[in-house]
This record gives sequence, C-alpha cells and structure tokens, in this order.
Amino acid sequence: MASENYDVVVVGSCNVDLISYVPRFPRAGETLTGHKFAIGCGGKGANACVMAAKLGAKASMIGRVGDDSFGEMYLKNFSKHGINIDHLKVTKDTTTGVAPIHVNDDGENAIVIVKGANDLITKEDLRNAMSVIRNAKVVLCQLEIDADITLETLKIAKQNHVTTIFNPAPAIKGLSKEFLQNSDIVICNETEAEILTGLPVTNDEQLKKAIKGLLKSGCCKVVITLGSRGAICAESSQEEPTFISAKQVKAVDTTGAGDAFVGTLAYFHATRGDSLPFVQIVERACHIAGVTVTKPGTQSSYPNKNELPDELFQ
Repeated sequence: MASENYDVVVVGSCNVDLISYVPRFPRAGETLTGHKFAIGCGGKGANACVMAAKLGAKASMIGRVGDDSFGEMYLKNFSKHGINIDHLKVTKDTTTGVAPIHVNDDGENAIVIVKGANDLITKEDLRNAMSVIRNAKVVLCQLEIDADITLETLKIAKQNHVTTIFNPAPAIKGLSKEFLQNSDIVICNETEAEILTGLPVTNDEQLKKAIKGLLKSGCCKVVITLGSRGAICAESSQEEPTFISAKQVKAVDTTGAGDAFVGTLAYFHATRGDSLPFVQIVERACHIAGVTVTKPGTQSSYPNKNELPDELFQ
C-alpha cells in the first residue's frame, strides 16, 4: 500500500458522464436531435479529486465503482492522474454511477444522476481507510453519496484535527447542523445556500446574510459560488463578506466547473493554507474554474498545472 499521507483525500462519488450537446433543452415529451455525444469521467467527489491532482496535490479517492466497463474506465482514469485508489472498492452486482447530461448552446447543463455503487459506501469502508483520513491535510466531502457516510467522514476528520471541506451538493432540505459544525470550510452555490439557510438569495445583501447565517451554524469559513460573477466569502460572521470577481470568458460547457472550484480550493488550502490568505485562495479557485468552462467535457476540461500562469502558484 502507498504512503498514507495525502494532501487531499476525497470521500465521495464517481460517475461516468454521458453528455449530449443539444441546441436547447427538450420539453416534456419532445425528441430533440443533438450535435454531439461524449462519454467522460465525472461525479462531484472524483471531479474535485482529479482537479486537485492535476494541480499537483498528492490525492486519494475513497469510494465505490461497479464491476463493469465504466468502473474499469474509472480505475484507469485515476491511475492516469496518479491518484491513490487503495480504498476505491469495486462492487459486484451493481453499476458504476452514471450522469446523463444535456449541454445547450449557451453552455448551460441539465443533469440526472443515477448513483449506483456510490450509494453502497459503508462505515466499514471508512474504518478500512481510517489511516488515510486521519493523516490527510484536507478531507473533502459532498452529498452525492449517502449523507450518513458524509457526516461520519467529517466527524472522523474533525476529531483528528484534519481540515474538513464540505460541498453540500446536491443540497438536502433540513440537513442537520452537525454537517456544518464538523466543517471547517463550506462551499455552496446560490441555490444550495437558499436550501441550507431557508433564506432567499437573490441580491448581494441577501448573499451576505446567508453567509453569516451559515457561519453562525458552526462552520469556520464559507464560500458561495456565483457562476460567471465569481464568488463571495467570509471567515467570520463578524466580518463583512468579500466579493471576488471572475474573469469574463465565453462559456462552452459549465459542467463540472463548481467541482473544479472545490478541488482547486482544496489543493491550495492543503499546500498553501499556512501562507496564502483565504481570499487569495478563493480568487485562484475562481480563476481556474473559469478556465474549465472554455472547453467541453468535465474532467477533460480541467487544466494541468503547467497549462496555467506561474503566478497562480507563487
């Protein structure tokens, strides 16, 4: 088994993306002809893990895939990116998770997720990976797997003084405050912020109120991503949240951009968290997420470190 010390450890989902590029989203009952079809590796957990690895993080993925051709494809994908998969279990009698995706001519996407093997991650899997979780610099979780497994992971990491990053997506109404209390950093989009707080998030003042509400619930830092507008973040409910602008680009495909943001933030926090102000980490995450939307695909759109400006890593 490889060394147990990793910059970024992800407990989360692996999905194979089945992407149809269409002029617009079909209406109910309508058959629409698309421009192009592609198959690629995705899933919120795996996307963030691959993004961190592409930037240079020593990364490990904890999860499950099915004993099928998609699962085999995923094992090869992780190997290609140098990601440790000692705790990625191949599960018989189920399929690898899949995500049929429509991408329209404006680069917007509509996604359906079928969890498959992702739903079968167990607490025993976490126990088997305990050394990896305890010795990580950052542990990253989201909600494309069983929520109880996500919470247990956050608790284990928090109890062992490991920085926890929680991306509450897809958002769940009535989520226990334990998730936030065991999260050092929460990263969500506007829709997820509304669901988590029960507050409307339609203007800047409401965004600030939502951030402060999340911080008061127990987490240490909050980022709300705003798509092409950038992000807003804060490290204390007593401070004024900071807006961070995104570079304006022509969006080709926004699929996986949010996961790229999360993976980038995890990378910089793990490798530069002691020296870089949090606002600068968020700025870099905005920049790199913006790069990903200029290319089609999910992980295939994620840049390697050598494709990015040197000043991002100084």
